[in-house]
Amino acid sequence: MAVALATATIAQGDDRHDIAVPVGTTIAGLTAMLGLNTRTSVMTLADGRPAAPGSVIGGDLPAGVLLAVTESRASRSASQASKARTGGHRTARVAIGTAGFAIAADLALAAPVWLGVPGFGPVLTGALVALSVGIVAVLVFFTRAVLTAAGAVFLPALTGVAAAGVIDPGLPFAARIWWPLACCVAFGVAAVVWLWRRAGTTLAALGFWGMLVLATSGAAALGWGLDVSAPLLLGVSVLTISAIPQFAVRVPEAQLIDLPLLTTFAPAVRTPQVSAPVRITMRRVRSTMAEAQGVMDALVLGAVALAVAMTPAAARKAGTTSLDGWATLALLACTLLSLCFVSPTTSRLGRLAPRVGAVVVAAVAATTLLSIGLLPPLAGAGGLAGLAAVLWFASVIKVRETDVALLGHIADILRGLGLALVLPAGVLAAGILEIAWKAGS
Repeated sequence: MAVALATATIAQGDDRHDIAVPVGTTIAGLTAMLGLNTRTSVMTLADGRPAAPGSVIGGDLPAGVLLAVTESRASRSASQASKARTGGHRTARVAIGTAGFAIAADLALAAPVWLGVPGFGPVLTGALVALSVGIVAVLVFFTRAVLTAAGAVFLPALTGVAAAGVIDPGLPFAARIWWPLACCVAFGVAAVVWLWRRAGTTLAALGFWGMLVLATSGAAALGWGLDVSAPLLLGVSVLTISAIPQFAVRVPEAQLIDLPLLTTFAPAVRTPQVSAPVRITMRRVRSTMAEAQGVMDALVLGAVALAVAMTPAAARKAGTTSLDGWATLALLACTLLSLCFVSPTTSRLGRLAPRVGAVVVAAVAATTLLSIGLLPPLAGAGGLAGLAAVLWFASVIKVRETDVALLGHIADILRGLGLALVLPAGVLAAGILEIAWKAGS
C-alpha cells in the first residue's frame, strides 16, 4: 500500500531543499532525520516563531510548509559571549601593554622618594609625568579598559603615583606625605572617571580610593609612618576581602515590598510619592548580577593589592624579642590563612585573586624576613615556601559535601581563626597600645 507523503521546504542559510516525509512526521522526527543538533539549531516557521517539536507536518502544519534552520538562542548567546570574551582579552592585552609605559614612568618618578636617591631634573620629571597622565587619559576617555575591575582600580593609581613623584625627595617629610598625596590624586581621577563612566566598577573604585584617602590622611595627621599604619591597613584589607561578597549587591526594599499598597498615610506633608516596585525581568536580573560582580571584583583587586603593598613595611617589624615582633608574625600567618581559605563566591576572580595574593604575600614576607636576618637563609626560605605551597594547595581543593566535607569544615575553622585574629594582631603589631599609653601618660 502506498504511503501518504507530505512535503516541506527546508531553508538553511542561502540553500533551500524540498523534501517529502510520511504524513504524521513531527518536527522532532524531521530534526532527527536531518541529523540536526538540537542544542545549536532550531526549526522556525516563516514568521520566525519556533516550530513546536510535536507539530505534525501535513496535520498541524500544512503541506509545503517552509521551515528554516536557525541558530538557537542558547547557541547565539554562547557565541556572543565568546566573541565578547575574545574582544575583551584583546582589549585587555592592548591596555596592559599601553599601561606598561605609564608604570615604567611612575617607577622612575617614585624611585627617588622610595630609595632616597637624588631626583631627576625638572624637564625630565615633567616629561615623565606628562607621559603617565597622557596614557591614563587615553585609556580612560578613548577605551573601555576603565570599565573593567582592574582598570577602574589601577588606572587612577598610575596618575596618583605620577603626581606624588614630583615631591622633592630632599624634604624631611617627603616619605610621609607621599602616600596621602598619591591617594588624593587617585581619588580625584577616580571621581572624574565615575562622572565620565557611570558604572558599578567605577563607583567601587571611587569608594576604595576614598577610604584610602581617609586612612592615609589620618595617619599623616597623627604623625604615623608606614611602620604604624601598614599593619593596620594589612589587617583591614584582609577583613574587607572577606566582607565584600556580603555587601556587593543591595536590593532596595522598594523592589521587594509594594510600599504604596502598605502605606496608609504619609508621615509628612511634603513626602514624595512612593513608587511601586518595578517588574522583575531576566534582563534586569542579569544586569544587577553583572554590576554586583564588577563591584566585587574591583574591591577584591584593590584590597588584595593593598595587602601586598603593605606587607613589606609590616614584615620589617617581625621579631622574637618583643610583643610587636610576635604580633607581626601572627599577623602574617593570619593573613595567609584568611587569603588562602577565602569565602566561597560565584566570582572566579573573587576566588582566585586572594589566593594569588596569598602566594605573593608569602614571597614578599619571606624576602623581607630574610633581608632583616630574622630567618636563616636556607631554612627560612624553604620553610616559608613550603608553608605557602601547603596553603595554596589546601585552598584550591575542590571540597564536596558528599565525601570530603571534613576538609571544608577544617577550611572554615582556619578561615574563621585567621579573620578573628588578623585585626587584633595588626593593632598589636602597629603598637597602638603603646602609642595610647604614651599619649595618656
